[in-house]
This record gives sequence, C-alpha cells and structure tokens, in this order.
Amino acid sequence: MEKRVLEYRMWKPVEKMGVMVGFTLTLIIAALFSGSTTDVLAGLWRVLTYNNVLMTDYLYIGGLGGAFLNSGLLLLCCAFLLWINKAPFNGLSFGAVFAMLGLSFLGKNLINVWPIIAGVYVYAKYKKEPFLTYLNVALLATCMSPIVTEVLIHIYMPIALRPFAGIGVGVFLGFIIPVTVAMFLKVSEGNNLYNVGFTAGILLTVLASVFMSFGYEHVPNLFIADDYHFFLMFYIYGVSLCFILIGLLTDKHALRYTWRLMKRAGTLQTDFIALDGFSASLVNMGMTGILTLSYVLVVGGTLNGAVISGIFTVIGFGAVGKHPLNMWPVMAGVALGSVVKIWDISHFTPLMAATFGTAIAPIAGKYGVIAGVVAGFIHLSFVHRAAGFHAGLNLYNHGFAAGMTAMVMTPFLKAFVKPVKRPENLEDKYIKVS
Repeated sequence: MEKRVLEYRMWKPVEKMGVMVGFTLTLIIAALFSGSTTDVLAGLWRVLTYNNVLMTDYLYIGGLGGAFLNSGLLLLCCAFLLWINKAPFNGLSFGAVFAMLGLSFLGKNLINVWPIIAGVYVYAKYKKEPFLTYLNVALLATCMSPIVTEVLIHIYMPIALRPFAGIGVGVFLGFIIPVTVAMFLKVSEGNNLYNVGFTAGILLTVLASVFMSFGYEHVPNLFIADDYHFFLMFYIYGVSLCFILIGLLTDKHALRYTWRLMKRAGTLQTDFIALDGFSASLVNMGMTGILTLSYVLVVGGTLNGAVISGIFTVIGFGAVGKHPLNMWPVMAGVALGSVVKIWDISHFTPLMAATFGTAIAPIAGKYGVIAGVVAGFIHLSFVHRAAGFHAGLNLYNHGFAAGMTAMVMTPFLKAFVKPVKRPENLEDKYIKVS
C-alpha cells in the first residue's frame, strides 16, 4: 500500500533565526525597562563576578535587569555562533539555545561560558572537522561553566595564575566532552534528553574529587529570589502563547502535525523540526511551556531563577523530544513523590525536578505511562543527592540525575516491558514546501 504524503511549510534558516533573535530582544528590552541603566549594568557586573555554584539565582544576585540582560546578550551570542557556522537551526539547536537561556539565570554568564566553547572548538580543529559538527554540544557543555568562575575568581591561588588556570580548566573540559558525550549516549539509549548534563556530571565528579584532595571545600549557595513571580508568570505565558500563534499562523496544518508529533516516543534523536516542521514544533514548544508553568502554579509554587531555568529548558526541548503526552507521566511521578516523601511539593527543588526531570520523558514515550511515573518518582529522590557528587559545579544537575535514572531503568524496561506500539504512518514521508 502506498504511503500517504504530507506537506508542511519549510522555514529557511534566516526565518528560524529571526524567531530566535526576536525572542532574545524581548529579554533585553525587559532588562532595559526594569530600572535605570546604572542599576542594570551594576546588576550585570554582579552576575559576571559572583560565585555561581548551585544554587545561585541571578535574579537574586543581579536583579531583574542584570539577570535578563545577561540572558539576552548570551542568547544573541548563541544565535550569532549558529549563524556564522551556517547551522540549520534544527531541533537540537533550539534545545541547546534554550538550555543556555534557562541556565543563564542560574550560573552561566557572558564570561564563564567561553573557555568551554573554545575547548570544543579546539577539539573540532584537532579532528579536522567543522565546528558546526560539535556546536550544539559546545553550547550544552557550558553547564560546566561554574568551574571556570571558581578557578578564575574564587579558588585560592596567586592572582597572576588565575586567568590561565580558569581558562585552562574550561578549555580542557570542552576538549574532552565531545568524546565522552558520544560514549555515554549509548548508556541511556536516548532515554535521557540531557545527555550532555549526565556526561558533565561524571567528568565533574572526578574533577571535584581531585580538587577536594588538594583542600578545595564545596560551599553550596542558596540564593533564591521570589520577588518577580507575577512578572515571570506573564512573561512565560506570553512567550508560550506567541510561539503557538506563530506556529498556527505560518502553517494552516500546524495542529495536525503537532498531534502527529505527540505520537512520537521522543528519544534524543527525535528532531521534531526535521520530522514535523518548524510551525508544529513552535506550537509544541508553546504547549510545553504552558504545561510546566501551569503545574508550578497549580501546586502553589513561586517563580524564581531556579524554576524558570527548568521551564525555559523544557520549552527548548519541545523542538527535540518533549511533548505534553510524554512529559505529564514524569511530572505526575515527581508530584506523587513530593506528596509521599519528605519534601514540600511547592518548594523550588521538587518544582525543578518536575520541570528538568522531563529529560526522561522518552521513557514514558517508549514504555508507557506507568514507566514514566516510576521514572519521575525515582528521579526526585536521586536528584537531591546528585549535586554532592560534582560539588554543585554541573548546572545540569538534573541531567546528571536523569542519566542515572535512565541508566538503571533502561535494562529492566527492555527486559520486562513491551514498548508502546507507534502508528505506522509516523514513517510517512513529507514534501517540504516554501
């Protein structure tokens, strides 16, 4: 029987970049209107120079203006890197950029990300391959950026040596992570969407242990700002609705393709933009943002830098792997765990587990609702212990915990649980039309 052929509007890279840059400008405009220029720049300076191991909410450190300006400028740099390297702006590109956005409220800044990116660039040159091949990994690997700030500013050593040591450590980690990412991807079989976070957690666990053997003391931060709840709520709802509207207005069949998208299991290799079109992916990104934000509000949570970092990362991975149907079982598992365990469901830590924890949404997509609920239940417990391994130096702590959860569950699921049967027409071909 001949397969049915579907059509969707093909977006040009410059158009996709336009959406990305347009969103970035909203961050910068919000920053500039949040206060006087002097206050905003002073806030940005505090963001750039403050210790940023977990948990460092830049909204607390730099205020709304400093935090949003750091995020906006960092995203402009990401868009520029993608553009000059002629990136296709695929699903993983949007996931990487929005992960950069999310964690730019929790530890990434305009200074500490560059040594990591430079290290990946050096690796690409060493392999004699285009930097584009590793660019998304480079952006995601900036989850290790707190170690650059720690060595550059806060670890005791002669001042003259700090720049060389800080940059050197960052370049070294960036150089080795592309190799380790590829190896650790096999462990979870694509069931952890934050595979770079898992890899970084392993590397930094080793490095932190070495540091501690020389006297380094891990002093965790706990700086959380709860002063901007309503602004953040309206901002995220507004962004999510704009993505949905753009998707619907640019493709009259966007809802049809979005429904098709949500029938996919959503493993790390599932690029929704390539498979279902950019318009449908935008609709899905908006829906994932609304779902996660609504969860936070329904359980009585307060929005801060820690919580919105998870929400923005979820929105980005709405282009590669996540959709409401494979997310909600994991979120339900976290909610169940929050009720029966010792944690308050409205505290920012379980809220982060419910948002970032959707990294293991492919487990629900591949093996069903019960498997997803169990994965979320386990993830909530493990993530509370995970930061101690890498001394809070891995901003994708939930990626590390999700990787451990997926690594443990995947063999049992493969052995005892039959995968969910997917409709055959998911393999239908597309005609991409302008």
